[in-house]
Amino acid sequence: KERTQTMKKRKLLAQLIVLAGVAFAGSFNPSAVSAGDASCDSCGSVAECVCDCISWYARGEALFLTRDAPERLDLIQDDYLPGTPPVLSTRSGDFSFEPGFRVTLGRQLGPRAIEASYFGLYNWNSFAEVDSADPDLDSLMTADSFHPMTSPFVYFGRDFDGAAYFAETEVHNVELNLRRQYNSVFTLLAGFRYIHVGDSFEILTGEFYEPDSNFQYEGIRGYDTDTNSDLFGFQLGGQLNYNVGADLCVELKGKAGLHLGRYGQKQIIYAYSDIDDPVAGYSYEGDVFFTASDHAWGMASTVDVGATAVYQVTDNVDFRIGYEAMAWSGLALAPEQLNDSVDGTETHRDGIIVLSGATVGLDVTY
Repeated sequence: KERTQTMKKRKLLAQLIVLAGVAFAGSFNPSAVSAGDASCDSCGSVAECVCDCISWYARGEALFLTRDAPERLDLIQDDYLPGTPPVLSTRSGDFSFEPGFRVTLGRQLGPRAIEASYFGLYNWNSFAEVDSADPDLDSLMTADSFHPMTSPFVYFGRDFDGAAYFAETEVHNVELNLRRQYNSVFTLLAGFRYIHVGDSFEILTGEFYEPDSNFQYEGIRGYDTDTNSDLFGFQLGGQLNYNVGADLCVELKGKAGLHLGRYGQKQIIYAYSDIDDPVAGYSYEGDVFFTASDHAWGMASTVDVGATAVYQVTDNVDFRIGYEAMAWSGLALAPEQLNDSVDGTETHRDGIIVLSGATVGLDVTY
């Protein structure tokens, strides 16, 4: 029932975007700009958020964003006894604020404009670990009544004295938008958007030790999952402008999109070194125990909001500082694939990621 309601909402959003895009495209007529507007000298302060001329503009911004924690999945408990509280989960570590950048190039044609932009963030990572004085840590993904011995999780074993995980996310975003300014307050936006989200999650279990303060390991089992989400779609949005003074204005922005998603995942369970467990009856020499991959198609949606203060430094240069938040749903995220390998490797693709943080940059008009 929830999936049906979600599909209906996405269908309605798609119809609204298409209708608005058709109407917007019909109003986009560059030839309507008179030759007398070719100079931007009469545009006045850029901070007035209105420009009735023909010009190029470029924008460069530094981004300082964080992402939310993934869906919680308990990984390690301190004893194999049922009901023992977990000591390590996919939310044990935090993603810090990481720097990125965004560049925008646009062509202003009176109240209309066409612009292309790109932003990327490459180094979100999270780490968490747990150890025990006695080798009695157990993986919640080890064979039990829920994960039979035919499951690849059996290779994780029991009674180890350390566990850790490493998570990493990267994002690439490309947009081509048309903008239509109706008055000094409201601007409509519609266009194409491509988003790539790469996500990885690796958990290690085994015997850890730290000679001479250098972290090392032995007898390590590893489970590495990598996912990719490539989203292609259209978006519709708007911007409200408010003049605070002659050289300062505030922009409030929002946009929503519906996208076709292409998803892929790959999972590997392996050993860093030899593993010999006579009790369990197996012995392996640093090898890959299990590998699988899968691809799928699906639908995704995006919602972005933000507020920016724009201050005119010179006639052609503006300084910008603001805050943005982005919520993207319908993604294949690595931690959410871990359980799926028990019954196969079908890609789990209803993950949600929320990005938020500060932006700062410059506009140059010429």
